[in-house]
Amino acid sequence: MWEDNSYCWVVLCKNNWFHNRENLFSKHGIPLGETDVYTPAPALKSSFTVRCDECTRSTSINPQMC
Repeated sequence: MWEDNSYCWVVLCKNNWFHNRENLFSKHGIPLGETDVYTPAPALKSSFTVRCDECTRSTSINPQMC
């Protein structure tokens, strides 16, 4: 049985032009924080900004749209 003990919340970088140059079929994930199998998704009430470490693009994430 396969088991992975490392879980984290991620959002996908929206700068497809930069990341698709290497692989058209993959998305670059931006890790937000570690979690486990049993923890429910956090209840976010407002938008927040994340920045991709590879392409340095900042994106505003609206949790109501997810």
